[in-house]
Amino acid sequence: MYYVITFPSTYQAINFESFYKDTDLDFTLMPVPREISSSCGIAARIKNLKQDKLSEVVKTVQENGIEIEEIYSMKKEGKKHIVEKIAM
Repeated sequence: MYYVITFPSTYQAINFESFYKDTDLDFTLMPVPREISSSCGIAARIKNLKQDKLSEVVKTVQENGIEIEEIYSMKKEGKKHIVEKIAM
C-alpha cells in the first residue's frame, strides 16, 4: 500500500518536492492516477509510511503553506488498484 497526495496546482506539488527532497520521506512526484481523476495534474506517491506519520506530514505541509487537495491510499489487487480517500 502507498499514499497519493494530490495538489490544486503544479506549483504546490513542486513546493512539496522542494520541501521534502532532502528528507527521509520516500516519495515520488507522478501524474495523478486515472483511478483518482481523469484530469491532468501532479501527485506525490508516498511509500513506506504509517498512517500516523502521514498525519505528521500533512500537518507540516500545511504549516509551511503548501496546499493539499486530497489524500488517498492505494493498493494493488491483481490488475486493479483499490483507492480509498482519506479524511484529514
